Amino acid sequence: MSESSPSVRLRRFIRWILIPALMVIAVGFWFGRVQTTGPAEGAGLVGTTDTKPSRNSLRIGTFNIDGGQGLDGQLDLDRTVRCLQRLDFIGLNEVHGDMFDSAMNQAKILGGKLDLPYLYVPAEQRFGNPTFGNAIFSDLPVTHWQRIVLPSARFRALRNYTVSDADWHGITIHFLTTHVDFKAGGDEQLQIVTQVFLNLPEPAVLIGDLNHTAASPQIQLLLASKGVEEAIDSFLGPPPPPPKGRVDWIFLRGLRAIDAGIVDFGASDHPAYWAEVKLK
Repeated sequence: MSESSPSVRLRRFIRWILIPALMVIAVGFWFGRVQTTGPAEGAGLVGTTDTKPSRNSLRIGTFNIDGGQGLDGQLDLDRTVRCLQRLDFIGLNEVHGDMFDSAMNQAKILGGKLDLPYLYVPAEQRFGNPTFGNAIFSDLPVTHWQRIVLPSARFRALRNYTVSDADWHGITIHFLTTHVDFKAGGDEQLQIVTQVFLNLPEPAVLIGDLNHTAASPQIQLLLASKGVEEAIDSFLGPPPPPPKGRVDWIFLRGLRAIDAGIVDFGASDHPAYWAEVKLK
């Protein structure tokens, strides 16, 4: 058979071009797939600030920023920042990193714009670089933080939660920040988060997108738990019934809300929520 025959050329193409190309694609897919960032812990946040926390009260905010994309489809982190003014501790959900450029990490960008120390708490990574998760910002000294992985259903978004110990005038406040999935696995995740929150020493705060409305049995359990207060309901009344029910929450133990509100500039598909609290 001639070396220039079609069958010979086809075998050479398969051996020297097609097979190596498929191997490169397979390797790229393997290393580029979404993976968990795993657990981690440390002390302190990144950066410093000149702002000081309120003397007799503390202002807390939670916001699912949808990667900074507003209802108009435009990505605008300045608009995100306008929803988060005059807060001492902020928990954000759906914060994006960049697998190729750490300077494009949204937590770092927002920390600069807010003039607040920050901690990116990614739940997902690609090519070894964080790409998606939560972030916290605070003008309080954070003495310790711990990131814990939540069990996630196969082929679903990966989730975690962070417990941050912050010093407020000599008192340690324990902040639990999380984003629970809204489909498979979300009930189990919320059950874990609820038990952790209820077992934290007081004062303690649970903030984040829990993807459960007030009609959820698990939210009802939290609302009925002894010593637990939900800050937003304290001032705005109960949320409307599903499907438009609120899923972003600020739960308190050992603290009481003295003010609360909603900020909605169309900066995300969620509004931002804030509460001013004092020790009970």
